[in-house]
Amino acid sequence: MKPNLFYQSIIIVLICLFSVLVLSLLVFKESYWTIFDFTNDDKMKISTTVNALATPVISLISVVLLYLTLSKQIESNYFQKKAKNLDLILVMYNQLQVEYGNFTYNKKGQRAQVGVTTHYEDRFHGFDALFENLQSIRKKPEKFGPSYQSDKIVGLIHTFDLVQKLILNMDLEKDAQNELGAKMKNFYQTSFRPTFLDIAFHVRNNTNINSKILIDFVTNQEQKENPAFDINTFKSIGELFKDHYNNNLD
Repeated sequence: MKPNLFYQSIIIVLICLFSVLVLSLLVFKESYWTIFDFTNDDKMKISTTVNALATPVISLISVVLLYLTLSKQIESNYFQKKAKNLDLILVMYNQLQVEYGNFTYNKKGQRAQVGVTTHYEDRFHGFDALFENLQSIRKKPEKFGPSYQSDKIVGLIHTFDLVQKLILNMDLEKDAQNELGAKMKNFYQTSFRPTFLDIAFHVRNNTNINSKILIDFVTNQEQKENPAFDINTFKSIGELFKDHYNNNLD
């Protein structure tokens, strides 16, 4: 039981006891007026009188107790709802991390060692997979369209956007909302930003839907720190990343 509810209950009990004592004194003490004198009356009449006087008091106390009970139940439901909202967001954040970790890129090729050529196939995950995928996009930016790899990148973007919207729109404690927002910002800067900025620069002239989704996502995230950000204003990748590292230092 919470302290406030405990003290409220004690006060109500004391009021109840005080009311009973006052009623007893009023009923059994010699009255100033004969019509209200119950001291010589029979027990049945006295009992009926006490009951009639006590019933409104007891009813009022019952209403107060019911109100306190309902108030605490509503408060409990409110905090339970916030806890469930937080659990849902944490589940979705973990899902984003799982999707990011499961992002893969297979690289095939040949290696020549001591005059012997061998075939290889390397499998990359997470950030390494995004970086290796970036190398192929740099060579042929027009290939970043409706394809398996670009669809997976767009899937990551949709999951990230969903978690951000849940954090902003769901009923949460303010401190928890701020902490979750900071985690999402850190996730973007450390996991997405280095490669997504590079990809956005190379596919900025593409017209397919996946390129547009990526560019819009990067623009929205960057404009949170720099409202004037526009991927089309950078003349070279070096200029873009000079601005990128300057913002990080700031």
